[in-house]
Amino acid sequence: MFLNSIKFRAAIFGRHVGQSSIACLTAMTQGDFSSVTAKHWIVASTTGVIAGALAILISFTPLFRRYNPIVSFAIISFLGTLIADRLAHPSHFGGPWSEALATALGAAAISILISLAPVAAAVERLEAP
Repeated sequence: MFLNSIKFRAAIFGRHVGQSSIACLTAMTQGDFSSVTAKHWIVASTTGVIAGALAILISFTPLFRRYNPIVSFAIISFLGTLIADRLAHPSHFGGPWSEALATALGAAAISILISLAPVAAAVERLEAP
């Protein structure tokens, strides 16, 4: 049971790092992936790691279990990425929260797509009671 809990939390962390990093990279470059630099990767990875850490913390709260898994993961992804992106770097467009909001919406959309993929069922089986 303890090992499953660790595997489940590792899967949560990995999922949120990936989806937040991809969303951040897309927002920073405004979809122009030919302009991606090492600095973009570092900032996007930082955003992803912060979002992943926040997702791990939230996974211990009732918010995580309140809704169905698709909704829970999307909400957690949105909130974690919003905070992480704002902490990781200043906005590159619009107001101070514009890029963080765009990134968070992107991460939530990616989260929903991942939740609908077959891999989501494998992660849910790791969940400890």
